[in-house]
Amino acid sequence: MAYSGGKGNCFQQIINLMPKHQCYVEPFAGHAKVYEHKKAAEVNFALDLDWSAIAHLKERFAPRLEVRRMCGIQLLEQREFSENTLIYCDPPYLNAGVRYYRHFLSEPEHKRLLRSLISQPKAMIMISGLDSSLYRDMLSNWHCHPIINVTRNGRVTEYIWTNYDPNLFEKHDSRYLGENYREREKYKRQVTSIKRKLESIDKAQLRELSSWLTSKLEEN
Repeated sequence: MAYSGGKGNCFQQIINLMPKHQCYVEPFAGHAKVYEHKKAAEVNFALDLDWSAIAHLKERFAPRLEVRRMCGIQLLEQREFSENTLIYCDPPYLNAGVRYYRHFLSEPEHKRLLRSLISQPKAMIMISGLDSSLYRDMLSNWHCHPIINVTRNGRVTEYIWTNYDPNLFEKHDSRYLGENYREREKYKRQVTSIKRKLESIDKAQLRELSSWLTSKLEEN
């Protein structure tokens, strides 16, 4: 089944918002396009209620991804995750219904999901969705990041809400730096050029550069 909110066309933007983590959890995994393209964590969990999605995940990613058929909200309500855990929730669109999902969420279920995420005291959390007063009101203290996705209905603006400021953390996976393909290719060329130059200098100069870089990073 094709997913209305699949992330195959915007995973780069999502990965760019991910801080470094040891455990990764997707409570609404679908076909796990974000997990497929990101750098794996030490421990990785994917949950879904759709049997076809579960079969796909097990065939595609086992054994490095632990897959369970389970309600994502139930897991979030039952378990408290550590500060080294990143939870990425990509639930069915609010008000999408059975036209697009075998297992959709009603508005009360979206409220229940958001309450379960807000109640997590330590974990780093991301949740994606369309603009709605429900999400704006319940996540008013979170950071909101617009992203562009291309779905079966065309080009849409989605939003990623995070309970942390991505600019204050080291990125988990820096391969997709840049807002678009052109910027990402530009950054790759720049990094390649810098690496070549660094290979030609001696260890004393490298140590001096390392000290300078550390001080600059601490300033920011």
